[in-house]
Amino acid sequence: MSTWLAVRILPTWLLQRCFCHGHDADATAAILFSSGSEGEPKGVMLSHRNLMANIKQTSDVLNTQSNDVVMGSLPLFHAFGLTVTQLLPLIEGLPLVCHPTPPMPLALRVLLPRTKPRLCSAPPAFKAVCTQHKGASADAGELENRSRRGREARRQRA
Repeated sequence: MSTWLAVRILPTWLLQRCFCHGHDADATAAILFSSGSEGEPKGVMLSHRNLMANIKQTSDVLNTQSNDVVMGSLPLFHAFGLTVTQLLPLIEGLPLVCHPTPPMPLALRVLLPRTKPRLCSAPPAFKAVCTQHKGASADAGELENRSRRGREARRQRA
């Protein structure tokens, strides 16, 4: 309650002085463990800079909009699950609907029409389920259109 009150009352410069501290962007932010598909399993250290670059690049490619809803069903120990379905919505301020992995088709058929996600990440086997509900835009064609619009917007800004 006291933090909420401080945010509502205190000026931004004072909040920054009290609560914002410099951090090393190259410090380790997360350690993901590889499956060992290219040899021995190992921990991969990702810095704050790595994570933010992945989030920014994905957001640009998908051309995320403020009215997008993200459906996350990939585990957080997966790089895509951590960056795209967990951190991207938090950083971009997008609503996030979480569903345990592996997605259960019956539960998704109920959840998708209620939440109307525009970005749905799931294993390929569940693509059909994600695109069956009315108004679904998670299919490859829509993502390609969004990707194209994102590239065009980046070219115009350059």
